Amino acid sequence: MTDLQLFDDLLLYHVPDTQACTAVIDACAAVGDYQNAFRIMNLMQKQFQVKPNYRTYRGLLSAASKKDNNTNNIWSIIQDAEQKIGNKKEELAICYEAALFSTGADFGEKLLSRLEMDVFNNDLQLCARTSPKSYLHLIGAWRRHGNWLKSLYTLQRFEDA
Repeated sequence: MTDLQLFDDLLLYHVPDTQACTAVIDACAAVGDYQNAFRIMNLMQKQFQVKPNYRTYRGLLSAASKKDNNTNNIWSIIQDAEQKIGNKKEELAICYEAALFSTGADFGEKLLSRLEMDVFNNDLQLCARTSPKSYLHLIGAWRRHGNWLKSLYTLQRFEDA
């Protein structure tokens, strides 16, 4: 019996909480199963009125990042997280880090710019202190693409903050 079958059986007897749903979404992310991760996210919000937290979004973003690097899914998840999490900058930064971890460099550049401008209101020092992994993930993405110049530029951007 798979984890999802166990989860579906559990739903017959118990209304899940955020922690249980997040654990299943994380399990889906571990195997790259975005479809079921998204299904669980919808169930938890619509059917059970369970609110996702930043850990839930981190798992969903991880699953989406592994599914053909689908940037449309990632953007919509980030927007939903921003709306639901609100002004909790540290929690939003963790969501962005999850998206940046496995996205491409060009898309990662857009994500980091949005994190700096929209979430941290151009307070680059606060952004760099709160979310240093975001910069490191983008540096890694540029390195994987063989663009050392952009990798160094991102490092300089982090150091300047």
